[in-house]
Amino acid sequence: MKAERVILSFIAVLVGLMVAGGTFYVYDHYLKTSPKPLTQVITIKPTTVPSPTSAPKGDFFTINEPNDESVLTTHAISVSGKATKGSIIVVSTTSTDQVGVASNDGTYSLSTTIDNDTNPLYITAIFPDGTEQTMVKTLTYSTQQF
Repeated sequence: MKAERVILSFIAVLVGLMVAGGTFYVYDHYLKTSPKPLTQVITIKPTTVPSPTSAPKGDFFTINEPNDESVLTTHAISVSGKATKGSIIVVSTTSTDQVGVASNDGTYSLSTTIDNDTNPLYITAIFPDGTEQTMVKTLTYSTQQF
């Protein structure tokens, strides 16, 4: 009788597993609702971004001298060019700052000095509307003969 109980218990567990497995299969394949995919609408508004080298609308700024990556044999240099009438021009080196104003015809000319070796030269135009534009020139002072 004990052996019959063990066999009967084994058959009952086996039938229970089959019923549970069948029920899960039916639920998973036929009754289970699939979740709706999450979608989100994103609207992108096109905007225009000015490039770093372009001046704001209506304003202009150019540098005639010195040329970028020039090798100079004197410490004193002249910075000249054209900008919008009335623009404030700031010339900065590692040791000095010079400030000037573009004339009625838009021209400007400032003098400054550079140090030995390689020098970054920052030329900034502050336009009458308050916007500004900066250009960087790299100048090298050397007495070497090439």
